[in-house]
Amino acid sequence: MQSANSQLDSILLSDFSNTNLSLPEPIRPTQSTVRRRVLTNQLLSQESKSYENFSTIDWMRDWVKDYSREHDLLDRRVGWEAWRGYMIEGMQSWVLLGVIAVSIGILVSWIDVVSAYLSDFKRGVCLTEWYLSKDICCKGLEREGEYCVDYQPWSVYMFKTKVSIIDFPIYLIVSVAFGTLAALIARFSKYTPKSGLSGIKTILGGFIIEGFLSARTLFFKSISLPLVVASSLSVGKEAPLIHIASSAAAGVAVAFGAPIGGVLFSLEELSSFFPSKTMLRSYFSALVACVTLQFVDPYRGKQVLYQVTYTRNWYFFEMFNFALLGVFGGLMGALFIKLNIRVQKYRNANIWLRENPIYEIAALALLSAVLCYTNIFTRVDGSELLESLFRECTENEHLGLCSLEGHFWLVLSLSWALLIKTGLTIVTYGTRIPAGMFVPSMIWGGLFGRILGEIMQSIHLTHRDWDIFADCPSEGTCVTPGMYALLGAIGALGGLTKLTVSLTVVMFELTGTLNYIIPCMVTLTISKFVGNFFGTDGYIEVVIKQKAYPYLDPNQELHLTFTVSDRMTPLTDLVCLTADGMTLHELEMILDNNDYQGYPIISSKENSNLVGYIDKIDITRALENIRALNPDIHPEAKVYFDEPELPTQRRISQVTEGIAPSIPSIGQLDNTPPPILNLENNNIHLVSYVNQTPLGVDPQVSMDFVIDLFKKMGPRYIVVKKFGRLIGLVTKKDALAAINEQMINQNQHLDSPVEPLSAHSSSDNVINSTELRYRTLTLEEELELLS
Repeated sequence: MQSANSQLDSILLSDFSNTNLSLPEPIRPTQSTVRRRVLTNQLLSQESKSYENFSTIDWMRDWVKDYSREHDLLDRRVGWEAWRGYMIEGMQSWVLLGVIAVSIGILVSWIDVVSAYLSDFKRGVCLTEWYLSKDICCKGLEREGEYCVDYQPWSVYMFKTKVSIIDFPIYLIVSVAFGTLAALIARFSKYTPKSGLSGIKTILGGFIIEGFLSARTLFFKSISLPLVVASSLSVGKEAPLIHIASSAAAGVAVAFGAPIGGVLFSLEELSSFFPSKTMLRSYFSALVACVTLQFVDPYRGKQVLYQVTYTRNWYFFEMFNFALLGVFGGLMGALFIKLNIRVQKYRNANIWLRENPIYEIAALALLSAVLCYTNIFTRVDGSELLESLFRECTENEHLGLCSLEGHFWLVLSLSWALLIKTGLTIVTYGTRIPAGMFVPSMIWGGLFGRILGEIMQSIHLTHRDWDIFADCPSEGTCVTPGMYALLGAIGALGGLTKLTVSLTVVMFELTGTLNYIIPCMVTLTISKFVGNFFGTDGYIEVVIKQKAYPYLDPNQELHLTFTVSDRMTPLTDLVCLTADGMTLHELEMILDNNDYQGYPIISSKENSNLVGYIDKIDITRALENIRALNPDIHPEAKVYFDEPELPTQRRISQVTEGIAPSIPSIGQLDNTPPPILNLENNNIHLVSYVNQTPLGVDPQVSMDFVIDLFKKMGPRYIVVKKFGRLIGLVTKKDALAAINEQMINQNQHLDSPVEPLSAHSSSDNVINSTELRYRTLTLEEELELLS
């Protein structure tokens, strides 16, 4: 392969006179280009090999189309008619958002109600009305442990007395049945398993996953998710709810009852570009979804999912304990990521587990039911457990957490529950069921926080005369174990996701308390610092790398050692169109023989001056319009992509300054005027469909800068040009391949696609580096790659 400088010099000196452009048939790519494409395709390894339909979203083109449509509405009309059309156009998106948000609120309410009923069904039944969940059946009644007068175990319902030998088998059978049924339903849709957050983040990053947001996925995930929650498997439903909602803001809002936190979650975690217009629409969507959720009222009068109130304030001597909760959260987040990746590596390597996911889930459901039934804190539903852990002790005791006697046995029971929940979550997450990690991580932190709070409360009650308790009241206690549980849950979730601001708001909207802002911030900050010591990626980023999704991390810091000319596809390997008059037959041959999403346009075969870029969908629609106007058009009709009477440089200047009303705006699709079809001369002019000012860079620009352009501006492609002449083209997938090759050059090899990530680097793409070694391809392999 020639060096970039010598190649550029040869191109400029020869004035492209010897350039053999592919018209109408593309020339065979050079071996170096084929190797780069092999490297790019290898990024879609392992599970993502089935995502060969990945296509890039051109956010920049969509924004231009949106602005062009708005200006076109104003230009076509005058006076009141113009403003009426403009207002109707502007209201469409808000009406659509409102309809979607209402639908999300209703759907999530249904999932919450069904999940609560099925979760309680394996433990008992409401004696008065069998179709009610335990919370609704016991509303306003005094509870005894995990039951109340109207809600009793199955043995009491059948034999009028509690018999554990009857309740335990029912609990096991129902748990295994729900888990197995959920796994069977999940098989009907390719994207029903897992949480879905990694896919949403990839789509927002600029790549399409066909079927990921389909009605089929929505239907089967909505049915299987309540069964998963009710099966005793140690996973949550909040992350899958975000996938079901297909809206990060509305999904978090209805999953946690936190509309403001949902907007901030979208800003901090999922979106790489978040203008004020998007923020306002996200806020509106979250608001409407939450209002709908409150109207349906699945929590029966509760304004938030975990409604708690703390009457005691915190004291400065507890700051060390808050920091300890943050350290635990950061360590647990890192531990889960490391161990879960190893478990998934074993799962992928084991042939029996790969071929029998249903049996694996049934076995895990049985193991989870057996272990969870032994402890009251693991036997109850996760949401009920968290609400009990967060609660301040009053006269209404629940699950035995507020007894002033037997602290040792209470701490021992909580510790056993912590071990069970942590271990089961590590081995369960990653199976072929819809599953999230928000609630399980909160349960770890909540249990540890409650343990620490109970220990501190016991120390205070035993040693009131210690100096650190000098500010405490003489009667009662100044330690609130429920508050420790809340902060522990925040720290654990922060250690897993590496979130701070949005998580703080979500948790306070979740619990309805504002007394502990400073402790919360301290816990989250320390949790993030501790977690970052073991790796800066949260579990969503880890899953993205684990699946080898084509995602450019906006927070990733790069230090690449090459320029864009080293990684671009050179002009000699591009399929280009010419502006000086191709025949219709030649154009259709190029479209039929290639699957590219767009084509650069140059002046002629001998002159590589860049005229613009045109998307395949625009050409296809233009030709369809032409066929509709003249079905008998001759195949030798000339197709022009430039105005002969308007020099290229003058046209580009006028379009940039917006003073050429005769030439339509860039990238118009729905509102583009019909193509100019000259029936007398049998000519076709498609200049109105051409992006006449595509984003371009000099060939000596650093690849770091080009990748930043892809991240911040969202284009699908960037042209490489010198003195107005086309030199090459670089795409998002080229950028991903460059990042990965840099990693290989630095000897940052991984043993397999699911190997744990480097502790201090966020630039590792999780792929098998041994599969990327270059080799000589046969002609058949090259043709297969290019097809």
